[in-house]
Amino acid sequence: MISGIKKRVFKQLTLFTIITSLLFLAFTWVIAFVVEDEVIYAVLNNEASYVQQTYKTTQKLPNARADFISIHQDQTSLPIAVQNQLKINERSKEFFTDDGHHFHIIKLKFYDHTSALLLADVPHLLVVSRMSKQLMLLFTIVFICCLLLAIFFAYWISILSVKPIVNLAKEISDANDVQQPVQLANYPDEIGFLASTLQSNMNDLRTTLRREKHFTRDVSHELRTPLTIIANELQLLNSQMQEHTNVNRMHEALNDINNTISVLFALARAESLQSEIIDLTAIFEQVVMDLYQEIEQRKIVLDMSLFEKAQAMGNQTLTKLLLNNLLTNALRYSTEHTIQITLTEKHFIIANAFEDSLFTVPTDHLLSSGIRSEKSTGLGHGLFLSQRIAENMGWKLTLHTDNNTFAITLYFK
Repeated sequence: MISGIKKRVFKQLTLFTIITSLLFLAFTWVIAFVVEDEVIYAVLNNEASYVQQTYKTTQKLPNARADFISIHQDQTSLPIAVQNQLKINERSKEFFTDDGHHFHIIKLKFYDHTSALLLADVPHLLVVSRMSKQLMLLFTIVFICCLLLAIFFAYWISILSVKPIVNLAKEISDANDVQQPVQLANYPDEIGFLASTLQSNMNDLRTTLRREKHFTRDVSHELRTPLTIIANELQLLNSQMQEHTNVNRMHEALNDINNTISVLFALARAESLQSEIIDLTAIFEQVVMDLYQEIEQRKIVLDMSLFEKAQAMGNQTLTKLLLNNLLTNALRYSTEHTIQITLTEKHFIIANAFEDSLFTVPTDHLLSSGIRSEKSTGLGHGLFLSQRIAENMGWKLTLHTDNNTFAITLYFK
């Protein structure tokens, strides 16, 4: 990336140099021709002033002082080629002929209202035209030399310009020990501000990551210890009571808690979870059984349309936790006693009725952490967790509201 920046700066400077040089070359070439014309007209105007002054004194047209200049009383005495050009354009002051002549003509007006024509054949004064090949060669040599010098300076400037960025990027790349604070060198100007901001943010991020890592490890240890004790006691109690049903359910619930804790901590540590082909229909039916008592207490009817054996690639424990969250959310916030549930080969939809006053935030914001409506009794974390679980398995979760119906659609792969 740094090499790319250096190349882009070098290319831009080189392109700017080439364009500037070409423009300067063209401008210089134009100026040379303009100066040549100005010199010729200066000579002619000087001769015209001499003729007018002499005529005023002697009342006669004098002879031209230069052998390439001639004075004519009218157009009839002009060369045929010039007469033909004037017939085409009477206002033209410069003529080229096929035999190599280059004429300039000036109309003279005298004090007695008479006039004359001053004609100059100036091919020998066209220095730029006669030396165009030599001048072009000279300009080309100078242009190439200046261009090479400019390219060298462009390369040098590009290196100096990106050097602070290169050094900063190298320092950041080398600072891969997350246990040590980042210490970047002091740079001047905006690079220094950028380095200071990066250093501060990276150190804050590393501190937060270390704190979260310690917290995750500590909580995991503190939760697993009592859960292990409870599991052992339940197993002992179950053996003493000859496979009591309630004890078995408590043991299964404890296993679910252990699995959920493992999954949540794996999510917190950004660990990859094992994926396999799972039976979504069977998992959802198990979720419904686990929440059966709450469904009965709330007198909710589940209007279900389930594909017989919907399958997807995912993690079984994560999927159960996800579907549990979605169904629990619908049970808590449904304002009617019916929840619509649809499971197909490609998606899962759960829809429940709701009151407009219940949603005081935009629907798309509900997937953010800590976002909940004012009348919600939850922590605003359930849908955020569901979104994270879905993303971890490569699934997609969307929300939709229409006619007082809140629907969650889960697309799996």
